[in-house]
Amino acid sequence: AEEPAPAPQPAPDAEEPAPASSALPEVDYGKPGEGHEPDQYPAEFAAFCGKLDEQVKENSYDFCPAVQVVLASTGDEFALTGWMQKAADAGNPAAMLYMSEEELAYVPSDELQAPRVKKAYKLLEQAADKGYAPAMCSLNECLAGGIGTRKDAAKARNVLTEACKGGSFIPRLRWLLLSDRMKKWADRERPEVKAEVERGNHYVIYYLSRLAPDSVAQLEWLRRAAEQGNSDAYYDLAVVSFNTRPRDSYELLKAAASLHNREALYLLGTSLLSESAGNPMVKALGLQPDERAALRLIKTSAAMRSPRAVYFMGCAYYGGRCGMPQDKALAYRHFSKALGLRSPDSGAALGLMMLRGEGGAPRDEKRGLALITAAANGGYAYGICLMAYAHYNGLGTEADAAKAAEFLQEAAALGQPSAYVYLAYITAKGGPGLDPDPRMAESYMRMASVDMHGKAQELYDKLEQAGKWEPEP
Repeated sequence: AEEPAPAPQPAPDAEEPAPASSALPEVDYGKPGEGHEPDQYPAEFAAFCGKLDEQVKENSYDFCPAVQVVLASTGDEFALTGWMQKAADAGNPAAMLYMSEEELAYVPSDELQAPRVKKAYKLLEQAADKGYAPAMCSLNECLAGGIGTRKDAAKARNVLTEACKGGSFIPRLRWLLLSDRMKKWADRERPEVKAEVERGNHYVIYYLSRLAPDSVAQLEWLRRAAEQGNSDAYYDLAVVSFNTRPRDSYELLKAAASLHNREALYLLGTSLLSESAGNPMVKALGLQPDERAALRLIKTSAAMRSPRAVYFMGCAYYGGRCGMPQDKALAYRHFSKALGLRSPDSGAALGLMMLRGEGGAPRDEKRGLALITAAANGGYAYGICLMAYAHYNGLGTEADAAKAAEFLQEAAALGQPSAYVYLAYITAKGGPGLDPDPRMAESYMRMASVDMHGKAQELYDKLEQAGKWEPEP
């Protein structure tokens, strides 16, 4: 069957929840690096290609089974590109789609006809010519938008029409949207839409939940989509119940993860980190920290291009967290990849590394400050903290402690509790344009302690011990 079987329904009354990591095999993940080429793993590469062949046969856009083969074999999420490239060279359309998306996702408007984009388009075209529905949908987008090729509305329509003939749910959703047959809630009564709902097209059902006029209708349609096996519906239901019904949320997240939802894999992974002990779901379920299992889940999510998971792996390598060795070069590599996935966090992290010239990043204070500024302008609170850091230390701009304090106050107002600790530190020390004020610094520490409790003093003591403010991603 083309579509996944429905995941198990949540069991809120179960006495002992199953481990969050049980959906994935045990793997000793090593350090990404050289020596993980597919030729070194002939049997495993054959299994990898077998998973891709199944994906093509089912017209599925689920790369997780193939990803798991690579991670179980090498422990290296960066090895995935080499394995995909070899499979694409051998003519596998799923691998061709994956490699084309490395360039075609998020193409800037001034680079639509760049040579690398045109090359990726040609590869996508080959995948679509093999009748692989997800590739045909992507080709439709490129033809409609003039990405890597000239705009051709007629050809775009023809490609999508052909994709729909195969019976895949994905192109039929896109056809309904592009033909303006599903723009508002009332359109659920249109014959074409009702037909897709009745045949169990969970993509259409899930999209209708987003058009629902109220929360009651939205939840009803999310549940209907989940019953048909839509992983995003399970994930959304888990988010809704996260604070009020943590056991339900946990079971729903596991259901989404069993359907290979990358964000559910990431959240389940982070719930097993020791630093998540205060998380309401973790506390309610009594989950025990398991860094190894957490890494297994988060790495899988990162390999499936979750921006949050890729950014997390960058942070893990930067600070030597989650059982990973400290390796700022690998951190820089992860942050660069996450930025390509439009992660504002990673823009700020890359900017910070450029300010310092860390991890092989070129020391470029102007470019670094520009990246941090972009993250701050997007409302990212920690990006605003880094703006304060740059101004306090005169990196890419003139040193101005008073301006730094203003940025920290803004970050604190946006819910970044550590900003109060940094504000206390620079207020106690003073600097250009800012006189020392120990009493005000104490006040800021009291404000930090409201959310951070004992961790506020721990962070302040760390700053005092270092004798300087050096934030990490």
